[in-house]
Amino acid sequence: MTAQRPFNPRELLEYSVRCSYCGNYAELVNGRHVYPQLTKYYQTLFYRCIPCKAHIACFDGTKTPKGRLANPELRRAKMNARQAFYAVVDLKILQGVTRQIAVKSTYRWLAERLKITRDEFNFDLMTVEQCNRVTELCNKYCWYGME
Repeated sequence: MTAQRPFNPRELLEYSVRCSYCGNYAELVNGRHVYPQLTKYYQTLFYRCIPCKAHIACFDGTKTPKGRLANPELRRAKMNARQAFYAVVDLKILQGVTRQIAVKSTYRWLAERLKITRDEFNFDLMTVEQCNRVTELCNKYCWYGME
């Protein structure tokens, strides 16, 4: 008789990620199934929901999702928000601020505007509405210098 391994609740995580769009359980797959054309993601684990075309990457070397499953609309909104965010960062760098300070101050500025803490500010946890608000705020900052 072989000894049983101790129970590790993290091993069950892959069965507990539900799609917030349809309620189905998401399946754990490698990046080849999500981005077959991008070999750099082949070793990355993802949760995906095929009917909703939603997915999220896991933290490196774990089965822990980085955030919520994102359908194509949310992925597009997150991409736009990140792009706008880094436009603000780049503008601050051009004004003579170091990259580290530019990133930190932009996170802090946006968290204040969204009425969340800096620790709660995470693109992978945002809704479409929050991403759109980030994009709007960053675009105003870049175009009009509005804080």
